Amino acid sequence: MQYSTGDETGPRGLTPAGQGIATSVSRYAAGDCLLGKFRETLKKSGTTCLEIRAQGRIWIAADAASYRSEIESPFAFFSAPASALSIADGQPASPDLPARPVDELLYQSAWFGPAGALLDECQPFDVIQLRHWPNFTRLPHTRHVLPLTSLLSRRPTSLSFAYRMLRIPEVDALRFYSAVTAAGYVRVISSQPQATGGERERGAPEGAGEGSFWSRLFERIAGL
Repeated sequence: MQYSTGDETGPRGLTPAGQGIATSVSRYAAGDCLLGKFRETLKKSGTTCLEIRAQGRIWIAADAASYRSEIESPFAFFSAPASALSIADGQPASPDLPARPVDELLYQSAWFGPAGALLDECQPFDVIQLRHWPNFTRLPHTRHVLPLTSLLSRRPTSLSFAYRMLRIPEVDALRFYSAVTAAGYVRVISSQPQATGGERERGAPEGAGEGSFWSRLFERIAGL
């Protein structure tokens, strides 16, 4: 399954210049979406089949940290509530279905989680760095997360500062941060649970035009 870098349908909004992620942003827990069920399944041994009626099935092989899927629409499947899952242990998947690393499953469950909300394990003012690029040929994303990924892979910073500097929609930043955190792609450099009013966030630009410079640069890179 290959994903496009084009924008998905749904609300998109830019945060006004000079503002970071609001401390009042909506939050959600892993148990509020399929992420919680997937994590519970990974604590078991053997293979577990998780099915949503009329949407498809996923087989998780906890011992191998892999999964196989038979899904018509990833959006419809991963957006479904956890209560819609039917779970059966010991049902092997067809060997014709390709096995994928389970971190990709965790990424998708958080990406398609509650829209416009941030996974409660994420602290937007922590200074973070990505361990590696997600496999965007297999994982959902929008074009806006490409420059964000590039920045967070090269330079530790906070999400609140990074998305503001790159002038990308907040909702994309929240979805991406939730997804890469769920997948285990994030390394926390230092914990800063709340930004102090009037303080410059760590890594903030010195020049007023630096944000637009980085935005233009990464837009060019994303278009290559």
